Amino acid sequence: MIAEYYVVRRHRAALERTRSAGSLPPEVEPLSLRPLLAWSGGVAAGYLIHAGIPAINALLCGFLVHVALSWRNAA
Repeated sequence: MIAEYYVVRRHRAALERTRSAGSLPPEVEPLSLRPLLAWSGGVAAGYLIHAGIPAINALLCGFLVHVALSWRNAA
């Protein structure tokens, strides 16, 4: 969610349009494999990387995987 809101911003325009009304956009994106891949990459990193703090490793890896998959998909 952090990567989506601050970096990828795929839904930013729709959220800005409905902000003044105080509601969410009526349309939603269909289920995507991208967040599930980012989540599984973060889980694997937290479990397999033994250096540092596992929770931070998992969060950072999931963030980077989500951004990389989103940029790859946008190009």
